[in-house]
Amino acid sequence: MKVRLDNVLIKNISIGERVRRDFGELEELKTSLTNEGLVLPIAVMELFEDKDSFELRAGERRLRAATELGWEHIPCRIYPYIEDVRMRKAIELKENTIRKDLSYAEASKITKEVHALLIDIKGQKLRSSEGGHSLRATAELLGVSAATVHADIELAFAIEQDPELGKLKNKTEAMSELHKRKEKVYLNELSSRASKKSSGLLTDRQQSIVDGYMIGDAIESMRKLTPRTFNFLEIDPPYGIALRKTVKTEEKHKDLLKLDMEESAEGRFKYMEWIDQLLPECNRVMKDNSWLILWFSIEPWVDLLFYALKRAGFEGTRTPLLWIKNNGNTRTPNIHLRNYYECAFYFRKGNAMLAKPGSRNVFSFPVIPDKIHPNEKPVEMYMDILSVFCTPGSTILSPFAGSGNCLLAAANLNMPAVGIDLDVENRQQFVARVHRGLPGEYSSYR
Repeated sequence: MKVRLDNVLIKNISIGERVRRDFGELEELKTSLTNEGLVLPIAVMELFEDKDSFELRAGERRLRAATELGWEHIPCRIYPYIEDVRMRKAIELKENTIRKDLSYAEASKITKEVHALLIDIKGQKLRSSEGGHSLRATAELLGVSAATVHADIELAFAIEQDPELGKLKNKTEAMSELHKRKEKVYLNELSSRASKKSSGLLTDRQQSIVDGYMIGDAIESMRKLTPRTFNFLEIDPPYGIALRKTVKTEEKHKDLLKLDMEESAEGRFKYMEWIDQLLPECNRVMKDNSWLILWFSIEPWVDLLFYALKRAGFEGTRTPLLWIKNNGNTRTPNIHLRNYYECAFYFRKGNAMLAKPGSRNVFSFPVIPDKIHPNEKPVEMYMDILSVFCTPGSTILSPFAGSGNCLLAAANLNMPAVGIDLDVENRQQFVARVHRGLPGEYSSYR
């Protein structure tokens, strides 16, 4: 089909049946036409019986504005006469995709409709040797890549299911949100299959790692565990800072987070009540002569948590181990320096000894580039910490498993591990990471 550019007398253009009904205010467009001219020509089709008569295919708003300005001629992309009305509609839709004022939702819908119309006209191409219309042919018609057409069609269908997806800032954000939703569906399915042990997607070793991550409340779940089972506990409790200020919080946590636990005496009291229930359960499930680490924020928790650990029967000092990071932050940069570390108490039950005597209390590892959890710590750092405190074959418990990276580190070191977390999505992400890697090779940096 040969398309040519030319100036056409406006009086020779008939409107015909049009898709668009609401043309909005034309004053801004008229100003643009006056100052800049017509950047995008309208599209018309020659009428079969008269080469000097044309029917509008796309650009009615531009045509109306030009008419109101008193233009006699208007630049046009002129298509030859097309008998098939479906092809006419496809041309109209195709022309609309180059308009600058279309939203991404409108543009993706048009791409979907163009593709569907051309399949209706020519049939769908199923094999390279057969006739019919293909995704690549639609892409060539629209002047974009086949990947772009595929993405637009997928986005258009998604917006039909959920119109809110069409109201985001731009197409990039919409595609990102769509990708997250697809990933969530994948994770749900993978996690479900893994839990049923019926997928065949996981090796026996991977399956055992997945089975080690349990959903439940930490205290209630630990009460069901056999006493004196674990050699090492990694405790990263979720309420030690005012998380309500920084992350979206599950509804089930909000009873604690209603109080500002750093600034309110009542808030700190509530938190420490909960800690005093947690730590005795930790002691109960730990073997004699074993270790735990407890991540915490120094202000205002250092003394409160130190004495809580003592009350629960553990031995240690106020000197913590440190994770030194490659970047940091502060919410009050005018009065506080940026914080480049996190700290954890390391305490022991009984007469535990370090697996690596004389080790440093500093662990330097970069922040994970693409975190899946707000408090995620590197697998590699957990491996280093476990190697310092644990001998080969030690059993590990992470009662606030989060991303599950402590469990992945234990898997790399052939240490049996159990994780507990309230958030089903955390476990789903964990299952996907177990599936994508191999025991011994899990990493936060690749």
